[in-house]
Amino acid sequence: MSDFKDKVAVVIGATSTGGMGEAVARDLAARGARVVVAGRCKESAEALAQQIGGRACVCDLGDEASIEALMRHAATKVGNGAIDIVVNAGGQAFAAMMADVDAAVLMQSARINLVGPVLAMKHAGKYLRQGGVFLQFTSISARQPTPATTPYSIFKSAVEQAIRIAALEFGAKGIRYLGIAPGIVITPMTEFLDNDFTRRVIAGVTPLGRMVTTADVVAAVRFLIGEECFETGHIFPVTGGAMITRALLPQHRVWIVASAVA
Repeated sequence: MSDFKDKVAVVIGATSTGGMGEAVARDLAARGARVVVAGRCKESAEALAQQIGGRACVCDLGDEASIEALMRHAATKVGNGAIDIVVNAGGQAFAAMMADVDAAVLMQSARINLVGPVLAMKHAGKYLRQGGVFLQFTSISARQPTPATTPYSIFKSAVEQAIRIAALEFGAKGIRYLGIAPGIVITPMTEFLDNDFTRRVIAGVTPLGRMVTTADVVAAVRFLIGEECFETGHIFPVTGGAMITRALLPQHRVWIVASAVA
């Protein structure tokens, strides 16, 4: 198992209590990494950083200057001029049928789910040392069409292509760019889906018969950012096999739309 002792790790999107970013930050800190907790909420970032012995830094994925400042702070104030690991778990869910989506919603989603991640890849590349890794969270919905996820899914799909391009461009420097695409995990962002009906629907299209857990995702993250992983430019699903089954059909939209409105 990789030793993360004294590795400088930036985790973006770690300020949502109970979220996957927070779980990754806690796991890295427990394994000896020097973790920079980043997110939009200063108070939450500082609270988590204090709990895990890390550093807090406010970062707005919609603001390029904020992203660049985060990477510079992590490299110069925490690392010895460089960063070892960046995990971007930041994102925002937008539920809408294509017939109902409008330009304002698309632009808002693009800002957080595409533009921000691409700029994070850009600025991380300035500070990641040789052997460093950038891991971007995407989603099963990037490749498996799901009704009512138009604003979210299309930009997650686009960001997967950005990961491949970054892997090509930064590979000569020994920097790896990877994606992780979980199935539906119940977190604060998706808590509106936490009901028996949702679990039955997802279990019905998942060969392993249950929804993905945060622990499943953290275990995969640990491998992908570890030194044993000799891979770059690929997106790794964590779905319990749901990627090999059929996509959800339009009649299943009720549990997305109804839950989001409730």
